[in-house]
Amino acid sequence: MIKTTRSIFQRLRGKSQVAHGTMAEIDAAAKFHDFLYINGWFHCPDSSLVAVNFEHLDIEFFRAEVGLPHGGVLALGPDKGFRCQIIKSTSSFPAGGRLIFHTSDGKQVAYDFDEMMSRRLANVSTAELHGRFLQRLQAPGFSTMLDIGGRARSAVDRSALFPHHEVTVLDIAPGDNVHVVGDAHQLSSHFPAGSWTPRRTRCFCADDGARGLMSAIEP
Repeated sequence: MIKTTRSIFQRLRGKSQVAHGTMAEIDAAAKFHDFLYINGWFHCPDSSLVAVNFEHLDIEFFRAEVGLPHGGVLALGPDKGFRCQIIKSTSSFPAGGRLIFHTSDGKQVAYDFDEMMSRRLANVSTAELHGRFLQRLQAPGFSTMLDIGGRARSAVDRSALFPHHEVTVLDIAPGDNVHVVGDAHQLSSHFPAGSWTPRRTRCFCADDGARGLMSAIEP
């Protein structure tokens, strides 16, 4: 078991952030308005995690749980997970923050939050795919865009990402940024024939159920 744990430790050193002989990784950092949720794991070979703090000027409330089960690093030992819930005074993402990990032998190990986020994004393809998707939508030759299901349900208007396009938002429910209210499966009843052509239009479907319409609009 000791040999296995050491080999896992060496393998993870290349993918996880290392500080003072410890390792830590963020699994997710989700922001909703002024709420921030952080999940991850922390490993110290000779002690256990007893507390974690988030160091940043823009913090009004902080709560953390440690010793949580984490299936991703079971070979390093049980209960390596941690979870943080934060209320900020603003809705911006907390750039420049630090996670401070406290171990049972009295150590305090600081990890730069921005660096942890960068490493996490580098290990997943979601951000890259999203960037390529946006580049495709912004390709030259397309002046109009039909956003299906683009209602700003969380006060986020995606059409702001495309300032050089004429964006029309269609949604099943009304909203501040919705131009046409209706069923996306009945486009012909909402728009005149020829309104959307593949030569000048991109179609962005926020609703998975409407993605089949892509073949009709962008053959």
